[in-house]
Amino acid sequence: MCIPQLKLFPNPATETITIEAKAEFIGSNYTITDLTGRVLIKGLLLNEKSGINVSELSDGAYLFQSGAKYNLNLKIIKTHAK
Repeated sequence: MCIPQLKLFPNPATETITIEAKAEFIGSNYTITDLTGRVLIKGLLLNEKSGINVSELSDGAYLFQSGAKYNLNLKIIKTHAK
């Protein structure tokens, strides 16, 4: 089985994370959780390129999860602006 690609950048991020998704992910729900599993941000990938505001998150590590069919998990790092 081939898993479609999803790109997440910049990582680490300060204000916004950009998601570039293949067509298979369009319409998929996504969540950003802390490492305990608490959902902090959730939404829907509507386009092949989407932005997610992470400026309100505290500095630290989080998990981005998307894709009901492929169940993709990516680690993201939030840092403060310099």
